[in-house]
Amino acid sequence: MRAVPVSACLLLVVMSVLEAQAAATTTAQALVWGPAPAAFPPGAKMAVVSGDPSKRAAFTAQLALPAG
Repeated sequence: MRAVPVSACLLLVVMSVLEAQAAATTTAQALVWGPAPAAFPPGAKMAVVSGDPSKRAAFTAQLALPAG
């Protein structure tokens, strides 16, 4: 009897993760990429997804790191 609610919850979690991944791949192409801070390896790129990194508040950034 508990298998149905557990399965439904698992399905909801998996679907939300898949939706988030799909949204990330479509927005990644529209981002403005620039050099990453010096703390990252040379050749790393960074794009701000939301927020403002220069302010003392939460922000989201995506990093593209070189191989190796």
